[in-house]
Amino acid sequence: MSFKTVYHTTLVLFLPLTMTYIFFIRLFVPHQSLFMIPDFGESDVLHLNIPMKKILSDALKDKRWPLWSSDIASGFPLFAEGQIGTFFLPNLLLYRFFPFVLSYNAGLLTAYITAIAGSYLLYKCLGYTRFIASFCATVFTYSGFFAVHLSHYNLVQTATMLPLIMWAGISLYRRPTYLKTVVFAFLLSQQIFAGYLPIVFVTLTSVSVWWVIRLIIDRYRVIDQVGKCVLLCLATLLAVGFSAVQLVPTFELWQRSFRLGGLDFASATAYPYPPRHLITFLFPYFFGSPSDGSYPPFNDSWGIFWENTAYIGILPLVLAILGALFALRHRIVLPFFGLLIISLLLVTGKYSPFYLLYSLPPFSLFRVPSRFLLITLLSLTVLMGFGLTKIVNTLEARFKKGFFISVTLVSFATLFFIADGFAFSYNYPPVSGVDQWLDPPKIVALLPQGSTVASIGAPQKWNDVFLSKGWKDIAPYYFFKNNLFPNSTVLFGLKNFNFNTGGLHPKRLGYFTSMGRHVEFNDQLNVATLSAQTVNVLSLSATAFITSPYILNEANVVEVNSVHDEAGRLDPIRLYRLNFTRPRAYLANTTQLVTTLEEASSEFSDPEFLSRGSVLVERDDLIITSSQTKIVPVTITHEEPTSLSININAPEKSLLAVADNNYPGWVATVDGKPATIETVNLTQRGIRIEKGEHQVFFEFRPVSFLIGKWITVLTGIIVFTAIVLKKFIQPCTV
Repeated sequence: MSFKTVYHTTLVLFLPLTMTYIFFIRLFVPHQSLFMIPDFGESDVLHLNIPMKKILSDALKDKRWPLWSSDIASGFPLFAEGQIGTFFLPNLLLYRFFPFVLSYNAGLLTAYITAIAGSYLLYKCLGYTRFIASFCATVFTYSGFFAVHLSHYNLVQTATMLPLIMWAGISLYRRPTYLKTVVFAFLLSQQIFAGYLPIVFVTLTSVSVWWVIRLIIDRYRVIDQVGKCVLLCLATLLAVGFSAVQLVPTFELWQRSFRLGGLDFASATAYPYPPRHLITFLFPYFFGSPSDGSYPPFNDSWGIFWENTAYIGILPLVLAILGALFALRHRIVLPFFGLLIISLLLVTGKYSPFYLLYSLPPFSLFRVPSRFLLITLLSLTVLMGFGLTKIVNTLEARFKKGFFISVTLVSFATLFFIADGFAFSYNYPPVSGVDQWLDPPKIVALLPQGSTVASIGAPQKWNDVFLSKGWKDIAPYYFFKNNLFPNSTVLFGLKNFNFNTGGLHPKRLGYFTSMGRHVEFNDQLNVATLSAQTVNVLSLSATAFITSPYILNEANVVEVNSVHDEAGRLDPIRLYRLNFTRPRAYLANTTQLVTTLEEASSEFSDPEFLSRGSVLVERDDLIITSSQTKIVPVTITHEEPTSLSININAPEKSLLAVADNNYPGWVATVDGKPATIETVNLTQRGIRIEKGEHQVFFEFRPVSFLIGKWITVLTGIIVFTAIVLKKFIQPCTV
């Protein structure tokens, strides 16, 4: 390798590697830290992504798949929900072999490196010089889009795959081969595994629109156009085959969720992007900043800062506008100009002339149209690179000093970007020590290990701080840890009545947990009144404790302790105990038939429901009556995330009720013989038990996971075989 090659390579790598070092070193030295960004009512870092990745880390280190979590909402199909990102290769390797916090931060670092590498390949594929491609890759990666989404871990991991998939898609379009088809399918399947399907849809939209525009420009014969479209469909279908191990369980959950059939128009266009928000491409804080509480709260006509911001800097934007003017006569870059226009129309959602799309699948399957800003960002950086290329070529033709001019202009643009766009991204996320967030809060010491807790009223108090002061002072959020939000209890050895996924969840579970949140708040008196329905549902779910910054007005709930803010600025967080809570597993000798959700809701609303000691069933043959109602606790002898063993001594014919959620894939045996699991109390598991001693064993063996696994394996075998045959079996020539 010549000195000149080494020199040029060093120059090309210097900018992105230096920016990456500067941006991420603060997470690793002088001590481990986190990008801990508060959101509305919670933090997706602390209350969603860290707990999910902790479950993943523990499972992989224990050499099992995280198919189910019994610590969230009385049991949740976490793998099927998808955002845990189990089979995304960086997650598989990092969380299997490295400490948890290091893996979490390294996952973000890896995502940014993926964005740099993928976008560099894309810009080189479009014909840009190495220096310009390196600069464009840096602008794409360290633009505002990713910085404001750093609290959305799986979104960042998924979104940073877009340039790589676009590169593979363009390469496949230009010269279709078996290998390029497989590469495209593999990369798309990895994006699916990363866990954020709305961004996968954005990516497929981007690739598809690019292909359509390019086909129109190239004016192929109809048969050739159809052939290329079929090729893209086959490559996408192959990606579905590769990722079936994830998609089949997710499809099963989707069928049982509120999203079956799509969202209504209002939900699909929620968190809107008003056209006047385009001014933030010039001035990102024009309307205020969430960091100091000056940005307006979202409503029906206004969106969220971190969903509506994709700032790239002033100079890159000017270069992009210049590039757009030249792109109109350049068939290689013109598709990205078309993507820019279409993405901006999609971003504006209900304000767009395309607004009717959001009432139709697949657009109606996802929320937040402003996530199409990812396409806008990619298109702007492509056009920016084209504009910079035009300037460099013009000056080179005039002054005959190409290398010097190229390096000088890129260096100038880089310095301008560092002082503007990169500075915005660097300064946006607050950084704080890991221990401040992952150490148990004081209230945990007041609770028995393994207890099930519910949190009431915590988001209101969180927002009192967030909407007025932002996160310039991060200390109040340390104290708010004592509220034990869902899913953060996973970090402290506790179970939680509720869940936080932001994605798919079973419809019945949604109904059940919403009944546990029927609470009236009086902020003037700082009092919260629990409904009878809430008390009954919490009791049925074996919830023994409640945390709340409010004074709870309920006779069946007793305050047992409280934790106070040392600075004296915030209301104390109180710990309450329910006077009566049903055991997690018990025998009931009385059942009551309900056939509709309304009937179940009515029963749960009855203040006398618990005293009757009955279990709600949904079939006539499960009705059991007794002259003397009894609830008999049973002994759980062994528990793992996907199994449960129970010993029973039934004094009479009874129904075994377990407070854990019933979901397809759970199977049971009684004394070693298969038994039917019934759904009781709307969401829970039940089994008919005859008089006497018995051993009951529950195990989670989802058929959807097995089917998906075999589809993935068979797809891999078929692809491998096809590549081998292609390589070694050549056509016979005479």
